[in-house]
Amino acid sequence: MAVLAISILFFLSSLYANILTGLDVIQSDNFKLLHNKNVGLVINHTSLNQSGIHMLDLLLNNENINIVSIFTPEHGLKGDFSAGEKVSYESEKYGINIISLYGNKKEPELDDLKNIDCIVFDIQDIGSRYYTYVSTLTYMLNASALYDIPIIILDRPNPLGRHVYGPIIFPDFYSFVGMHPIPIRHGMTIGELALMINDLDWLPSSKKANLEVVKLIGWDTLPGYFTVPPSPNIVDFETAFMYNGMCLLEGTNVSEGRGTRTPFLLFGAPWMNSNLILNDLIDLDYPGISFYQKTFKPHRMQGAKHPKYKNQLCYGIRIDVLDESIVSPLEVSISILKTIYKYHNDQFSFNNNNFIEKLYGSDIIKKNIKDKNSIQNLINIWEQDSEAFILQRKPYLLY
Repeated sequence: MAVLAISILFFLSSLYANILTGLDVIQSDNFKLLHNKNVGLVINHTSLNQSGIHMLDLLLNNENINIVSIFTPEHGLKGDFSAGEKVSYESEKYGINIISLYGNKKEPELDDLKNIDCIVFDIQDIGSRYYTYVSTLTYMLNASALYDIPIIILDRPNPLGRHVYGPIIFPDFYSFVGMHPIPIRHGMTIGELALMINDLDWLPSSKKANLEVVKLIGWDTLPGYFTVPPSPNIVDFETAFMYNGMCLLEGTNVSEGRGTRTPFLLFGAPWMNSNLILNDLIDLDYPGISFYQKTFKPHRMQGAKHPKYKNQLCYGIRIDVLDESIVSPLEVSISILKTIYKYHNDQFSFNNNNFIEKLYGSDIIKKNIKDKNSIQNLINIWEQDSEAFILQRKPYLLY
């Protein structure tokens, strides 16, 4: 029986048949890179090979490799915990020590790494700065540097491709949803980011990890790569694409669609006049995207145990992406927030923990949403930041 039961719906599409991830590459050599080693794995449900077989199924019966511990990011090993939910493995029966790196404990301690010869990281990222898998990567790199344990990154494609867009986060706003001075859409793979983070002394310890990146093969760097949902609310490429901007709604009292089948493609609230909002969004005439009214009731479900406005009727708007090549999710999302504030400044609010500032990367976002000016001044900053970052990241691009 497979260690992890992967639904046939999640098997890799033939569209990506020529892409070999870092996992596929080391498998092609019978995992010789890991032979005679005690290994710590940083994995989740996305750690699949080209045929949809999980890394654990590939390694557990390999007599040349000893898996000592498994470290998991947000959402857990099977990717079924809600965003922000504490991960617990009391009922797991793998016979291997499983350590969650989410919640109060984000970095492994020395005892967690006992008897480990090398760390292997293999998790699918989605290309948005605030997606927390990069933060888990950072803490594992830091542990590697602190305790002198080599770390191997098995690289995977960036679903959003190479395009760079958005502001670079200010140091005062670093958090687990943004630890490094990179734009919201960075256009790098997880392996490339690891090289950049390590080389530019972005680790908390300011030390350098003994890092090796196993390159993937056959990726054309274009957007669209999507094989298995990397977390409960990123169910397809369209969702991953719009999440790049719509995640900002998590810092407000507007529902971003969690608790429905179309999170980040749907927004609303019980107090929202969706007709007024829709008319303004249509007047903005954004190319490549359409909007229409849709009422919804968020419900408790896998990946959304406590959605905003649970079981309440929300007046909302659904988003359809018609041509991702000409859509800016960030620009569209901030226009949505500005429009909602325009008509509902009494009902609309930001979360008390300044979460939207941490997501965006500075406090300028609140002022812009509240004022009546266009977002062009923000766009000017995004373009300058993007141009600077494109030059900065160049030495670390592998493809």
